Amino acid sequence: METTRDEFGMSSRRAAKPLRAIEEKYGSPMGVIHRGDLQRILLAAVLKGGCRLFTGSNVVAVDSQFRPRVQVGDTKAAKTIWLEGDVVIPADGIKSSLRRQMVAEVGQGRKMARSSL
Repeated sequence: METTRDEFGMSSRRAAKPLRAIEEKYGSPMGVIHRGDLQRILLAAVLKGGCRLFTGSNVVAVDSQFRPRVQVGDTKAAKTIWLEGDVVIPADGIKSSLRRQMVAEVGQGRKMARSSL
């Protein structure tokens, strides 16, 4: 196994032999990362990119016309506001309410027997 470090100091190990077949089949390598490590990397990139980060709020709705905006509710105050950006990425978990809202606009997705966490 080969161990490397990325720009954030996270280490990765490559299992050359078993994953090579995946790269040959799909045309790109497969990577595996722990959820907490991925969240740290994404947070660092968000902060480095000058993005605003909102905590203590929940996304209540997505724009029904597919514009990149969401309605956010403050968990402490009983009010909501609309926020607009360049893109909306539903990242609220495996049972994503955002994904359900977005998929409802174009039809239901396919039910899968297995999922990856």
